[in-house]
Amino acid sequence: MHFNIPVIEEQIDQLGGRFMVYHIYLDGFLCCKMRYSDIYRLDEELRRVFGDCLPPFPPKYYLSMTETIADKRRLLLEQYLQKVSANASISTYDVFCMFLIKMQQETFNIPVHNCLQEVLLPDGHKVKADIQSSDPAERVLEIVFCKLELPRQLMGYFSLFLVEGINGGQYSVLKKLAPFELPYVSLKSMNDEPCMVMIRKSFFDPEIDQTVMASSCGLNLLYIQAVSDMEMGCWTPTNEQLEKLRLLQETGQKKEFLEVAQQVKHYGYEQAEVCICDHPVPNSPAVVRVGYEEINCCTQLLSNQAEETSFEISKVRCWSVRLLAFLLSTFMNQVGAEHAAKNLDMHGEMQIEVPDVQIKKKQGFFKYMKADKARPLLTRIKSAVQGSKEDDVFEGIEDKDL
Repeated sequence: MHFNIPVIEEQIDQLGGRFMVYHIYLDGFLCCKMRYSDIYRLDEELRRVFGDCLPPFPPKYYLSMTETIADKRRLLLEQYLQKVSANASISTYDVFCMFLIKMQQETFNIPVHNCLQEVLLPDGHKVKADIQSSDPAERVLEIVFCKLELPRQLMGYFSLFLVEGINGGQYSVLKKLAPFELPYVSLKSMNDEPCMVMIRKSFFDPEIDQTVMASSCGLNLLYIQAVSDMEMGCWTPTNEQLEKLRLLQETGQKKEFLEVAQQVKHYGYEQAEVCICDHPVPNSPAVVRVGYEEINCCTQLLSNQAEETSFEISKVRCWSVRLLAFLLSTFMNQVGAEHAAKNLDMHGEMQIEVPDVQIKKKQGFFKYMKADKARPLLTRIKSAVQGSKEDDVFEGIEDKDL
């Protein structure tokens, strides 16, 4: 997860005093708004437990701040939140999570009440969960698991995602909801955008499939996501494989379907929508996929042929994402965590570099992304990939790529 503060809003209190409100974005979407004093109190609470493990907190200013000083504080607060959230022990600590839950409630001024939350399954069916508006994603996921009769031990393999453009079985994944995010509030904050919350698997390691498939309900959830991914063209099966999959789908042989699917190229990968890159020529349409073993880029050539380039995960030293590619970075961090769990040698670290651009008006990242309507939401991003020397084919992909 990645925090940033692209917006500062000046407000006046009841006594006429001026203060700054910081718009806190998580993975490219508005999470909440905070004052300096709010983050300062959080730091005090965390420091009692974690002490020197916390990064330095930006100092107080007792005189009026100039625009330069105000922007410097914004940047320091942004870096503070990024460093704190990068520490798993801190970002999963109750005080940190409850603080962000409280800030979300106050920001969107949504009272606590009972409500019915619809959670979409990959096949288009919906699960209706009785929740409170203040329930975080972790709690909503527990309720959905109960509704679907999924074993609790499988909860670590699935997550809630925010998706948009649900139409005829087609949708785009916008982001993975953090455990402390409030799904009810997240949907309300999207205003008129056609978004829903969906449950999907959140792992890349194909060996985990066998663990999940041991449960009949887990098998069913993997199956309907696999069918959905196949229908949306996320895989590239051969004609023979496609024929087998269709036959198994028609006869309802779910386990056998998944076993064949596991042999299909790009099965289990997460795919962004078609984007534009500069390789091999400027303005080339491309699809980027992230899998357990590789990052794959398929570029459409002028001859209507496709050219594929892959980076082996074990050879990637650094994944540097600029501007709005938070989703791809989420996938990369998950892959890195799964490799680390197996004690595999990773030759680099995942990082996100976001241009330090302050948007002074009340304009969120979502509107900021929508300003460029020529391309889909998920593809209006800029990325740079650095691999080993032999993997330098993406050297030319810079500011206008993914």
